[in-house]
Amino acid sequence: MNNEFILVLCTFEKSQDAHTISEGLINKRLCACVNIIPSIESKYIWNNKLETSSECILLIKTVKSKFNQIKSEILEKHKYENPEVISINVDDGSEKYLAWINHIISK
Repeated sequence: MNNEFILVLCTFEKSQDAHTISEGLINKRLCACVNIIPSIESKYIWNNKLETSSECILLIKTVKSKFNQIKSEILEKHKYENPEVISINVDDGSEKYLAWINHIISK
């Protein structure tokens, strides 16, 4: 396999927005799978103030060559002023699972 695999993280305030964007990414074959973790608590500094929010987070399984398209899709549709869209390199994994990712996004 020649692809560099990544995991993209993105948080949302509303679960419905996370579901809508996830389905769009999958239908466009930009990723093979998205896990939606429905309830996390986030703490962060915004406008020089400590904030706490209840959010959901997406774990998007894909390849590095799709990251810019994923980022564009999310930034275009996300309701946050400054949404989290970050990628983490996947150094290793189940060969069968990684092959499945390749198969899905290459269609």
